[in-house]
Amino acid sequence: MTKKLSQYGGWDSKLEERAREVLTLRFSELSDSFEFAVKGRGKGKACGDSYISAAYECRLEAGERKKLIGELGVKGEMRKKIELLNDEQLSRVVEAKRKKGFSAEQGLAASRAIDTLAGTATGSRKIGGDNLQDPAAAAKMAEFYANGKDKTYKAPYDYPPEIVEFVVERMKSEGTWTDAYKKLSIKGSPEASVKKEAWGDQPSDARAKAVLKSLMDNDFKDVLGNELAWTSAMQLDHRLAGSMGGKDTPDNWIWISAPTNQVKGDIEKNIKTKKLVGEEAERFLKESLLVKLEKNASMSADEVAKIKQQGRAYATEKVQRREALRVNLPAMAPDQVLRRIEEYTKPGLEDMLQASVKTGGPAFLKKSVRGQGDYPTVPQARAMLKMRWGFDLSPSDLRSIGQAIASSVYDTRPKAEILQLIIDRFGPTTGLTPAQRNAILDAAG
Repeated sequence: MTKKLSQYGGWDSKLEERAREVLTLRFSELSDSFEFAVKGRGKGKACGDSYISAAYECRLEAGERKKLIGELGVKGEMRKKIELLNDEQLSRVVEAKRKKGFSAEQGLAASRAIDTLAGTATGSRKIGGDNLQDPAAAAKMAEFYANGKDKTYKAPYDYPPEIVEFVVERMKSEGTWTDAYKKLSIKGSPEASVKKEAWGDQPSDARAKAVLKSLMDNDFKDVLGNELAWTSAMQLDHRLAGSMGGKDTPDNWIWISAPTNQVKGDIEKNIKTKKLVGEEAERFLKESLLVKLEKNASMSADEVAKIKQQGRAYATEKVQRREALRVNLPAMAPDQVLRRIEEYTKPGLEDMLQASVKTGGPAFLKKSVRGQGDYPTVPQARAMLKMRWGFDLSPSDLRSIGQAIASSVYDTRPKAEILQLIIDRFGPTTGLTPAQRNAILDAAG
């Protein structure tokens, strides 16, 4: 062949590279188009002995599948699991063995992690009744905490960090890592100071990779062995909360159901308000959590479903109410707006705050996800609304806005930066004078 080609201008490396591309041509039935496999560099996603664009589906011939399965050298139940994999999953497992020397079991875990992370939808917003769960599950969680298993629980696996790196590398090549990274980074929502203490001097993606390893070590299941959606139905919980001295490290993490985590988080906030510490705080947390879980366990499934349905209806009504305010507030006369600010109670002020936001997002941001749903007190809310709609601000109003900023305990940014964030997102309509800014920042501390 080389001799014949030399008659038409010769054979060189570029021509050879092109010939190899043609010889490794693959056909994608989904796209009804051709795709050249890229050999050698591991770009795109694995497909048998080659790599293809992430936009195409991997298709292997029966003989090639048989060869790859044989290469893994698996038998019995593991062989049955491998034979059930689709072509893309099988190719990943083989690549894990070839490139990293992983076992078939480890490669299978890596492939499963890639699919799970890439395929899970984003969690939904909280609604009324979200702190309730199936009564049987609540009873099991109550038993778990009553027996102190939250302190002694151990994950069933302990995968090496190299497996995690392989998963990340593959997801980057397949274009699915960025979204998964964002979700992994916020799991557990530790206070900024606690997170910084544990991860401050490490690479920016270190915590996300540690969360990924924890998910893999737990086989994407909670402490009761339930396989739940990791972005919404299952949450990373700290055995000992950061506010109670706990560290944001893997040995302090367990995976529990989202309703249990929500109840536990509410109790931890109460502990902080009561200024409980040490054994007193831990005892209060355990006793309060058991009371709530046992109450949930005593309910019928129909009762839980009814409360959740009522919560969804209330949430829908709240959205509609706020949207109506968003449309109507700019059209109201100033005295009408001011009357609402002065007369509304806390629920109405919360609606009015959210309806007054200029850009998307909560009316009053806190850096911790766990704190984002919190609103300022009634005096603080009234002062912020007066600022937003251009009314005169009294010294008391300026102090209230400063106190609202000071209450954002999860946010370690400079107070001036937080104030600017509020102004950019929320107001004011007429702007603040330098003297007003200084008064607010003095009150913020």
